[in-house]
Amino acid sequence: MFYWKKYVSFNHIVLWIGVFLKVNTCYGQIAAKFPGDNNIASDPAVLFTEMCEQSDLNSFFSNWSSNSGVKSIALDPSTYPPGSPGHQSVRLFTTAGVLGQPGTVQTAILYKFFPGGVNDSIFARWYVKYNSSGTLHHSGPRLGGNNPPNAVNPNSPAGVRPSGSDFFYLGAETTQGKTRPVNQSTFDYYNYWMHMRGTTFFPGLYYGNSFVNDPAVSIDLNTWNCIEVRLKLNNPVSSFNGEITMWINGAKVSEIKTGTEGIWTEDNFIPQSGGTTFEGFQWRNDPNLKFNYFNLTHFVDHDQPGQVNSVNYDHIVVARKYIGPMQAANLPIISFTAAVRCDDQKTVLRWQASSSSGDNEFSVERSNDAKVWQTVHVSREIYAVAKVAEYLFVDPTSPLGRSYYRIKQTGPNAAVNYSKIISCLPCRTLSYYPNPAKDFIIFPVQAESIIISDLMGREVCSSPSDTKRIDIRNLKNGIYLIQHGSEVYKLLVSH
Repeated sequence: MFYWKKYVSFNHIVLWIGVFLKVNTCYGQIAAKFPGDNNIASDPAVLFTEMCEQSDLNSFFSNWSSNSGVKSIALDPSTYPPGSPGHQSVRLFTTAGVLGQPGTVQTAILYKFFPGGVNDSIFARWYVKYNSSGTLHHSGPRLGGNNPPNAVNPNSPAGVRPSGSDFFYLGAETTQGKTRPVNQSTFDYYNYWMHMRGTTFFPGLYYGNSFVNDPAVSIDLNTWNCIEVRLKLNNPVSSFNGEITMWINGAKVSEIKTGTEGIWTEDNFIPQSGGTTFEGFQWRNDPNLKFNYFNLTHFVDHDQPGQVNSVNYDHIVVARKYIGPMQAANLPIISFTAAVRCDDQKTVLRWQASSSSGDNEFSVERSNDAKVWQTVHVSREIYAVAKVAEYLFVDPTSPLGRSYYRIKQTGPNAAVNYSKIISCLPCRTLSYYPNPAKDFIIFPVQAESIIISDLMGREVCSSPSDTKRIDIRNLKNGIYLIQHGSEVYKLLVSH
């Protein structure tokens, strides 16, 4: 008998990252150059902006191609995103009742038409806050194209699969709360294109396909959230190289393209390793069909009669490049340098920031997947004679698997910026005994999601979450592999 422990030392490996305090992406970031989105429309890549600061609705409507009018749209000074230099947002609202009767409004729409269209990639970013007291059927933007172009209305009939020459669109919306109010909702796509899948529930009809289907990708409906999507058209039109990408509050939560692995369940694509490969998006087979509209849709049909249901939008930008979250106007960009290393199986994060107003707070956030974040430490800004302060955090609960860290800067009036995400290999390693084992494997520290497979990679045993031992009495004698996250260990079973 011997004690098996895989150990990798990172004590002498230090990763230095010098960045400005902003969200990192491979596309660059337009918003970082325009704090508060002030003058962001001057960027040559920007096609459209809406900051909702007009003095009246007529002025507001003049920025759009068409709208559903004062019965369903209002400027709202009661709420706007934290850090915004503005003082209001736009509210889209419906009033439940019997369709066709006075006072009943099922749909609120703002529509923007782009003459000439775009033939490659398009990005749209918006801030949104939902009213969680009502139901939500289809509530969110759509990026699409019509052929022939339509300057006043998105000509995209529900339940009809596009031909490839008539229309397509990418929708982004909440996916829970259709029949009952919810405070938290998953977020997903709602896409129409020429190869969309149907469902056995509605034979012969086609409704928007989803592509995230991840419970971890959700938003709090009662707070402001920053959403951004990218739609890449297929070029040439005979190809399947179209793509979609989604970011929520600066973190990429989805990217679907040719080769993405997953499974189809009815009209829902669920990304997962080992599934079939997605063919990619052939949005169109006609070069005359291009991206040429962006619209906001708030459609509600399950509320009680008389109920008013609303959603607020602000800081809307449509561009040819990645936009990114708004850089708070009253929070200066801080020069930022960070390092992460392992010391005694603990993650050590160190960063330096140039002193500014002295009224900043730095929160260390940790994630296992770079999607869902947990605050693990908070520091107040330190005044430094040299105008540079150094901060150190030792994570006492470093995960066994790969982890991700970022620094959240919170300034006056709750303005927020985020640092670049730093990836850290596991500082703690999995320990277990005995090895060889006969009846059970013991883990001194609770381990999550353990999989035991044979040398052919076939799973023979797995553990529930937070286990301290696994029963192996049914395994045959031989060598097995223990998989924990991305780490693999050997186990010898000998009865």
